[in-house]
Amino acid sequence: AEAPRGAAGRFGLLRVLYYGLDFVLGSRFRDRRISRNLGLVVYDRGALDMRVDPLRYGLRPSRPVRRLLRLLPRPDLVVLLRDAPGRIRGRKAELDESEIRRQLDVWAELTAAGEVDMVLNVDAPPAVLAARVVDALVDRFLARHEET
Repeated sequence: AEAPRGAAGRFGLLRVLYYGLDFVLGSRFRDRRISRNLGLVVYDRGALDMRVDPLRYGLRPSRPVRRLLRLLPRPDLVVLLRDAPGRIRGRKAELDESEIRRQLDVWAELTAAGEVDMVLNVDAPPAVLAARVVDALVDRFLARHEET
């Protein structure tokens, strides 16, 4: 098992600026080019993860992180795969169950605020979950490129 996570790193404001610049430049120069060519850009984790788990990025929970998130480009589709805290703990030994519950609560708040488009409980077989995600991606893709 992995050791529990430590404290946030130093230079939090610089880290927030770095991540913000990375997300903005990546969106503008890479993601838009791919989308313009009718390509699909898929991220496993994204800017919202900084709000849910800032420590993963070496940050403290703070207003600068929340402000940054408001300025960043929003993905066309945000899908949350949700599981029971005990099962998540089995896959993520560095998080205790109270931290997992806290993160799930933040995801619930983000979902209620309209930041998460689709929540899938992982109680179905992986192939079924993958098919649901693919269907949602195709629907969003077609809606975005109807005029193209």
